[in-house]
Amino acid sequence: MKNVMLYLGGGSMMGIFGGGILKRLSDERVYDKIETIYSVSAGAFNAAYFIAGHIKSEQIDIGASIYYENLQEDFIFSDCVLPAARSRLMRRSGFNIEDRNVLNVVNVDHMMSVVRTTKILDIEALNQSTIPVYVKVFDLKEMRIVYLNLKEETLSLERCD
Repeated sequence: MKNVMLYLGGGSMMGIFGGGILKRLSDERVYDKIETIYSVSAGAFNAAYFIAGHIKSEQIDIGASIYYENLQEDFIFSDCVLPAARSRLMRRSGFNIEDRNVLNVVNVDHMMSVVRTTKILDIEALNQSTIPVYVKVFDLKEMRIVYLNLKEETLSLERCD
């Protein structure tokens, strides 16, 4: 009987924590109890590797190792933390700030590069899992929160932050 829904939060520390929790859940083979996974930000990456790990167990180890092996450098733009928070807050408060002027705190391109080339996410294994995974993102073009089916939108989240 499936009766568990997981929510995997975002943010750097939540991502690291969530990766560890999912490693333990995978070791306990709880997949048959999970009905749906909802995620945001780093939680989406964790969810993808966790679900792929349902089919290929090594995927969960690969996903968890990203935090301590691949995101040590070139991932956080520390000089952008305050300006990025300010620009996003202003934009969401109704100020007209163009897309190109909204700053990111993290280097999403670096993370995507890791997922595509170094710690390759097995898309086939992800899609073979029967557990649905949804990702909450803020679409910068539409200026609204949207929910994406991770299996349908895998690795095409560049339009969102």
